Amino acid sequence: MVKREIDTISILMADGLEPQLPRYKAIANTIINAIRAGQLTVGSKLPPHRRLADRLGVTVGTISRAYSEVEKLGLLVARIGDGSYVRDPDRGEQGLFRAVIDDAPNVIDLSLNTNIPLHPPALLATTLAQVAGDPRCAAEVLRYQPDSGLGAHRAAGLRWMQRSGVEGAVESVIVTNGAQHGLLCTLMAVTRPGDCVAAEGLSYPGLTAVARHLGLRLRGVAMDAEGVIPEALEELCLHSTIRALFCTPTLHNPTTAMMSVGRREALAAVARRHNLVVIEDDVHGSLVRDHPLPLQGLAPERTVFITSLSKAIASGLRVGYLLVPEKLRMKIALAVRASCWMATPLVVEVATRWIEGGEVDQLISLQREEIGRRKALVAPWLAPLEHVTHGEGFHFWITLPEPWRANELAEELRHAGVLVKPADAFAIDQFEAPQAIRASVSGVAGTERLQEGFRKIHDLLAS
Repeated sequence: MVKREIDTISILMADGLEPQLPRYKAIANTIINAIRAGQLTVGSKLPPHRRLADRLGVTVGTISRAYSEVEKLGLLVARIGDGSYVRDPDRGEQGLFRAVIDDAPNVIDLSLNTNIPLHPPALLATTLAQVAGDPRCAAEVLRYQPDSGLGAHRAAGLRWMQRSGVEGAVESVIVTNGAQHGLLCTLMAVTRPGDCVAAEGLSYPGLTAVARHLGLRLRGVAMDAEGVIPEALEELCLHSTIRALFCTPTLHNPTTAMMSVGRREALAAVARRHNLVVIEDDVHGSLVRDHPLPLQGLAPERTVFITSLSKAIASGLRVGYLLVPEKLRMKIALAVRASCWMATPLVVEVATRWIEGGEVDQLISLQREEIGRRKALVAPWLAPLEHVTHGEGFHFWITLPEPWRANELAEELRHAGVLVKPADAFAIDQFEAPQAIRASVSGVAGTERLQEGFRKIHDLLAS
């Protein structure tokens, strides 16, 4: 490890720094170029900030800013108390927020939480034929629609959200092109560049992507087995100006945590005391049979409830629903208009017909059954390992035995043809991620390949 640090300093000293650039930018560019040229390899540890600052004759703040620039590109990961390490340059931003399964024949992709395709072949064809055979409907879905969505589409969205226990009026529903679009529009409406948004220390990577795009600062909040710790959020709010809280109380991604009602009540009280907008991510909640009371039910005046059909029904059916407080309704609708004018009416019409016709009940049931079947298949390989999961969730959260490190295991598995997500891929604001990985059962088609992927995890950790 010492040799790698010396190599980094040698590269920076030998190549020189671009004189026309600010020092932090010149240092960052040199590191980026060295990573992309293969001079700094995956897993290499960069020198501590102070050591490099002393050698280059700059301030520690300059080095911190340079490392931050490299980290923004996904080429560097910082682990509190451990140091900064080189990521795979081929991953870049896509490695932090990737939504497409790698279906190469030699790759077993356990890295994504995605819907398992189980749709009866004729279902979509039948629904599209019904739309085409209804002249009024066919004409309507090919025209501009209100930014919040048609009344019938919003009513179907409310019916979908009621599965999770929310209560509200159709007028408070906004239809979006998926939950990610809903998150983007919500943050566009409630924040300005430079604002701070709090989130679980381990959180959905799509939040990081949106925050970078909008110029927001994320602050990771300490967690336990139930998710966000209210006292930790309170402490953060006392020392920083926090505009909003993003959290996943039901079936948290990646830890699978389920927040108790008491914890939700405490979190809602903190949000009220500090006037936070709460953004409640319930995308996985539609799979949960016994859904606890949402935060939206405890603090409806400040909570934006976000869900979609992507996990339970189809990831390619880009339909999301927001239930929003009256004071934010116009702002979020304007954000929808600014970003895409409206959710795609034809796709939303398909979702509406499946919700109103009951097809979603069949599809959710099939999804739950297949999740259970797949988990049973890989259970023998997980039995010796420390792990948690939720019966209706796609993934396992596997804690690694010493001396394994999550990034090192992920790289070893990648070389063996298996993709998983290390904990730091979910870390917010340099949150100290545990040595753990997320492995999902939903991204692999064949039973044998699924079992092979988990067997390889087992074999590496048991070796």
